[in-house]
Amino acid sequence: MFLIEREGRKSVYQERSQQSLLRDSKFWIDDLRTQQDSIVDQLIRLVSVDTLANILEKKEAILLLARSQNKKAYALLMDNIGHLSTTDDYNNTDFWFVKQELTGNWALFPEIIRLISTKKLSIADERIVTITLLLDKIVQDPPLLIALLNLYAQKQENEVFIENKKHIVQLLQDMH
Repeated sequence: MFLIEREGRKSVYQERSQQSLLRDSKFWIDDLRTQQDSIVDQLIRLVSVDTLANILEKKEAILLLARSQNKKAYALLMDNIGHLSTTDDYNNTDFWFVKQELTGNWALFPEIIRLISTKKLSIADERIVTITLLLDKIVQDPPLLIALLNLYAQKQENEVFIENKKHIVQLLQDMH
């Protein structure tokens, strides 16, 4: 009888420590997320409005924003992709899209989709080449990428997206 009671107390104690761990983990994760958002906001300010920052400081801030995998940071980077990169610089490791590990980085994918859904880009526009290279590096499977783009085009029926998708598919076929 005493043995059963002791075993019962052990299981209650273990559950309480697990609950404590879960509660503390949630608190620390929320705290880290708040800190990251604050840092990202400061980096965005440095990149976009700080006139005293030199070009090297802004490049470093861009690299940090890219590594943050933060939605606000990715939105800023994608909205300014024309200013941050050129196709000639694709192999230059100073640029954010090469420096970060893109393979399987699906957090960037929705921001790319948002960009090509809202801004019409011509086939001669360097931004469409950069976007194609980014998508290819993220997905690493051109037929899967084309299928995903086709599914999104069917779902949204967005003329801007459909036009940009045609350019991306053409560039993918030229690359592979």
